[in-house]
Amino acid sequence: MRTITVFLIAVALIAAIASIAGCGDHESYTLTLASTAGGSVVTPGEGTFTYPEGTVVDLVAGIELGHRLVNWTGDVATIANAIDAKTTITLGQNCSVNAYFGEIDFMVAGGCYHTVGLKSDGTVVAAGYSDPYYGQCNVDGWTDVVQVAAGYAHTVGLKEDGTVVATGYNSNGQCGVGNWSNIVQVTAGYAHT
Repeated sequence: MRTITVFLIAVALIAAIASIAGCGDHESYTLTLASTAGGSVVTPGEGTFTYPEGTVVDLVAGIELGHRLVNWTGDVATIANAIDAKTTITLGQNCSVNAYFGEIDFMVAGGCYHTVGLKSDGTVVAAGYSDPYYGQCNVDGWTDVVQVAAGYAHTVGLKEDGTVVATGYNSNGQCGVGNWSNIVQVTAGYAHT
């Protein structure tokens, strides 16, 4: 009886030690970060980092003048927003991520009633006479734009993928660019694009 009791106590102690040893023994994963010309990964930096499974890591891209973050590439399945310069990634496997930057031209354009500007993040701003009938300043929500042009009362934007967007007075079809593709440059005149 005494032998059985000692044996059971020994088994219980081994189980308890195994349980304690396994407590907090989580899988760790590596996150390798790099960038193309035009910027860098400033948070957490560039190189290889090790984190416990499930860690949410802040990713911040530093963008050089004349460039913009196009997107994060590589193992991006758990990145919160792959086109945002400030985002997060949740680690559940080893990941290799690259910040991909593209060049932009600094650009402003002036129409008859308005001025438009291209921002470094590929969005567009507009100021001037904003009569709802014309709507040439309705550029909120434009993204991935690489060139802008301003006509008499319309605004045109060339997107990174070669498509074109337009808004404003469309008396002669000058905003009818919705089916354009593979475009590399745009300009706008009085009533034409």
